[in-house]
Amino acid sequence: YMGLLMEKTPSKSSKMERMEQQLYASLNFPLNYGKMLLFNSIKSEMELGSELIRKGAELEEIHIERCAFPSESLAIIGKEISYSPTISILRLRETRIFDFSLLSEIIKSNQGLMTIDLRGNEITSEGIKALAPALKMASSLTQLNLSRNTFGNEGLKTLVQALYNHPMLSQLEIDNILINDAAAESIFLLLTGACPLTHLDIRMNKFQDSLCESLCKALMKNTKLTRLFLGWSEITSKSGNCLGPMLGKNNGLQELDLQNNKLGSDATSDIFMHLQNNHTLLRLNVQNCCLVSSMSHAIATLLANNHTLT
Repeated sequence: YMGLLMEKTPSKSSKMERMEQQLYASLNFPLNYGKMLLFNSIKSEMELGSELIRKGAELEEIHIERCAFPSESLAIIGKEISYSPTISILRLRETRIFDFSLLSEIIKSNQGLMTIDLRGNEITSEGIKALAPALKMASSLTQLNLSRNTFGNEGLKTLVQALYNHPMLSQLEIDNILINDAAAESIFLLLTGACPLTHLDIRMNKFQDSLCESLCKALMKNTKLTRLFLGWSEITSKSGNCLGPMLGKNNGLQELDLQNNKLGSDATSDIFMHLQNNHTLLRLNVQNCCLVSSMSHAIATLLANNHTLT
């Protein structure tokens, strides 16, 4: 099926236009992201969707989730995007896209896209290679979600090269993309380039040793990033011993999520000690990080000396 999120349905008076409105009314149903206009995969119905958009529907978001997506259907979406300059949000989640080169051309055709969400599409490093030129050209892009894909270290390297000097991107979600220590250089470049990232979600990856060190090294200098999510990242006391010194010098982060890592008491105590001189961090999540009851004194000392944590 194809879901199209309609912000406004045009007001019309002719018999044909009233029939079109009845079609909208009969196919609307609520989902998490608002009212969706449902089309099945029959080509004629999808072409009708294109015709309705050409006639003036102010479509702002396309949201398609959990369905197979052959090239023919993807081409029709591309037609709709090119005919609808008001579309600024494209969400294709868990859609089993088969042609990333075609998707790349679709993204290039609409330079007004501000949000692109391709979560859970089994995108490999080859898929990222196909998408990278379009993402680099997407000058209005502010939010990009590539989480739960399989492009790994090589794909991340290609992605970072494309986004390094992006002028607008502020939010990047790349959790659970199968990266490990080999991605250390890519993470460092991502956070030291000209890209104005303020929100980075990189949970559920393997942040050990050199990868965690590269992240902290970059954040020593980075003042733009305000929200960082590192939960479920296999960070241990050894690999996480760089987090404390980083937080002692960083003056940009406002939220840091470290939940469900194996930091232990030593690394966490070091974090708390350095946070006594940090005046920008507002929220810290260390839930399920293998802390012990003796940490209560360290927590009390931190709260007595830090007046910004909420």
